[in-house]
Amino acid sequence: MSQFNFEDYVLKNTSIRRNSLGFALLYFAYFIPLDGWILITYVVFLLIGLSELHLINLGYVLIVLIALLIHQYSSNVWSKVRIFWLFVVTYCTLAFGCLYAVQYDFIDRWLRNSLYPKHWNNTYISLEDIGLTRKDKTNLFVILSTMIGPVLALINSFLQFSVFLKDNRLQIKTNVYVKQAIHYFNQTLYFGQLHIAKLFVIFIFIFIVRRVSLISLLYLIFIVSLLPFRSLLDSLWAPMGVLSTIVLICRYIFQLHYFRKRQHDINWIVVGFHRWGHTLSDPVAPQSASLAESWKGLGEELTIL
Repeated sequence: MSQFNFEDYVLKNTSIRRNSLGFALLYFAYFIPLDGWILITYVVFLLIGLSELHLINLGYVLIVLIALLIHQYSSNVWSKVRIFWLFVVTYCTLAFGCLYAVQYDFIDRWLRNSLYPKHWNNTYISLEDIGLTRKDKTNLFVILSTMIGPVLALINSFLQFSVFLKDNRLQIKTNVYVKQAIHYFNQTLYFGQLHIAKLFVIFIFIFIVRRVSLISLLYLIFIVSLLPFRSLLDSLWAPMGVLSTIVLICRYIFQLHYFRKRQHDINWIVVGFHRWGHTLSDPVAPQSASLAESWKGLGEELTIL
């Protein structure tokens, strides 16, 4: 007896019963969550990356940024995302393994006393900035809050990888309701493509006025130099996306404790860098930024990207 496959059942009946609204709804209810799961994964990675600001969590943010660049500017997107996802699974596994291993007392002692000398910790980047810190075992909530992020990232990465193996989920079916929905969706995308350049330029100018800095000046020069040339404006997205990605990574790195000690060496606010939660009217930088402040700190570059 052949094994019943719900996915094949939905695909087959959606094609055969072309005028069936019920199977069209079943098609969307089953396959859209599969296709949309990657968005949930990206949000999970961003939340983990902003929960604690260190280099291991920066890796999760970097994964999302690279994936967004692939989605926006690459041809044959899904095949390249599938290849990239092998790296994502590997990174999530290694990150979880490192964060879990350092919670053992003997590994933490070996790391601090032998592998990573104390003068490196004081002079260069610290273990805290890397993310390899042992939490207080007496506080169960602290341990859970530290490990829940890497665990969720690992689970989501494997779930998404299994979704990538379902190639037929992307096939366009002949059901009239499915075809109409796809047609309206493509029309909406086309309308957005016609006007997105104008909205993007308006947003950039608002961004520049709100935050006066050298980075804003760089954005301004970039936009103004391309505005007179409509054909060049259409090719603005790729270099602007790369630029905003680099700026976003630099802003994240600036939140590390290494730069907290050196934040008065240069007028970083003029450059365009400041500690999240810090304002021009309040020059005292906070010890750590909340999740909301971290989202706000990355929000403008994420919107540009």
